[in-house]
Amino acid sequence: GGYLPQGGFAVHYATWTGFTPSTSSAQVLVSTAALEAGTTIAYLVADLWSDTTYYFRVWARDDAGSWSSASAEGQGVSGEDLDRRIAGHVRLPSGTGVTGVLMEAVNSSGETIATAYTVDDASGSFTLADLDDGIYRVQATWVSDDIVSSVSKDGIPMGYADTDFVLSSEFLLASVAGVIPAGLRTAGLRPAAAAGGTVTLLQLGRPVASAVPSASGEYRFSGLLPGTYILRFETGGGISDYRVTLTPGMDLFFTPLAETLRGDSAYVYPNPAVTRATFRFLTDSASVRRQISVFTLDGRLVRRITDSDPWSVSGGEHKYVWNFSGGTPASGVYFCTLKVQDAASGDTRVKTMKLAVIR
Repeated sequence: GGYLPQGGFAVHYATWTGFTPSTSSAQVLVSTAALEAGTTIAYLVADLWSDTTYYFRVWARDDAGSWSSASAEGQGVSGEDLDRRIAGHVRLPSGTGVTGVLMEAVNSSGETIATAYTVDDASGSFTLADLDDGIYRVQATWVSDDIVSSVSKDGIPMGYADTDFVLSSEFLLASVAGVIPAGLRTAGLRPAAAAGGTVTLLQLGRPVASAVPSASGEYRFSGLLPGTYILRFETGGGISDYRVTLTPGMDLFFTPLAETLRGDSAYVYPNPAVTRATFRFLTDSASVRRQISVFTLDGRLVRRITDSDPWSVSGGEHKYVWNFSGGTPASGVYFCTLKVQDAASGDTRVKTMKLAVIR
């Protein structure tokens, strides 16, 4: 109990086992001044050979200057050599890596020297590059459901490869993926977004992740914390941003720059119709809400067709067959209003058609 204001610890290490330990040759001296009994402390040793096994012995010293006997020999492997870099990971308590966490290297003057984001590699890896030789504070900042949190570690030297963080709470991570429509790709089937290099994911106005679409236009971001993001796509027509909200565990499929209702693809046939009429349209959206309303010329609703009715879907083609029964609908001319809404973005398109019925 109490304090050892004049005491300390010594560590002697070498790259071979069985070395002769000596407090006079110890490379590390740690004072116990102001340390209460039972306190756990850590000491970072820099300038070691990279990826090398080191062997060490430890002594304790009391206030009278007397040393204990040497500890048993321990061993450990030094980190990977990273020239002008600091690297590490950000993970959940379960060990899953987190994508899009802002990492910052701050020098002793409080100046942010380098920034990076954890990448989508299932390990939450990051690399802070272009650092001068020195000791840094590394800070991790993340956003979940629009709440900003951060944690930091001090005393991290340039070249350190094991700067790992574990978030204090477990999250159900989300993902967003999709396919850039074929009509928006170049003649070589390379997505137009790839001409600009990436599809970008932003949070609170900051780019937190990027992905290069495949030759077929596919992109994906995973390991994301729940919250609101912006998906940014580059095409020949410029930059388009889309707002998406990811809930815990959500795997969102989002087709960017899609036509909710493609061109003149919506029509009804046969027209005139005798026993049945087929409504048909094309969409680029992965998931849509559909509604058809049939009115008489004086505005009376005759039939309403919704998602609960038996639609036929093949790729982006949607069809509904209205089989006439009894005296409904009567012979005449009708207005048919088709409403299609993208389930992810809320984009809505409306098409009005005429249908003639002969009974």
